[in-house]
Amino acid sequence: MSKTYIAYVNGKMNEVNFPAKEKININNKTISFEVSKNSEYSYLVNIDNKVYDVTVDNTGKDELRFLIDGYYFIAVVRSRLRDKAVEVMKAVQAESSQKMVTSPMPGMVIKINKTVGSEVKTGETLLILEAMKMENEIHSPVDGIVTEVKVKAGTSVEKNTVLLIVE
Repeated sequence: MSKTYIAYVNGKMNEVNFPAKEKININNKTISFEVSKNSEYSYLVNIDNKVYDVTVDNTGKDELRFLIDGYYFIAVVRSRLRDKAVEVMKAVQAESSQKMVTSPMPGMVIKINKTVGSEVKTGETLLILEAMKMENEIHSPVDGIVTEVKVKAGTSVEKNTVLLIVE
């Protein structure tokens, strides 16, 4: 069984594999072809008796650049496993752009200084938490915008309770 690749061309995802020599399967459509090498990066590709002049540049990191009969294409080609890993990494990066502001100790939320949509700077006071009869300022860990307020004034919270989310 041939290895399946995921190829993105002009943003469109295609499943590609090579079931046999001189055959390519793109999104379950099999195409027969012949290839003749002109030079290190240049090829003549014959598909259905039409010959295409193809120049390929491998830029590394999954990207191939093609010049086919004067038309320029960029394809991002990955194994199915690598494509899934890239998706997961993008999701993790998007999630890590969120900073959950948590309670450093049990206490009661006395005052909330910011609302959803508020722009905040690192170190700016987001809310006041009363613990052991002392008022503690809870500060923003990052510059960003408050996207969610999880508590209300008067709410009792435990240690590590998520109070706000800043992106």
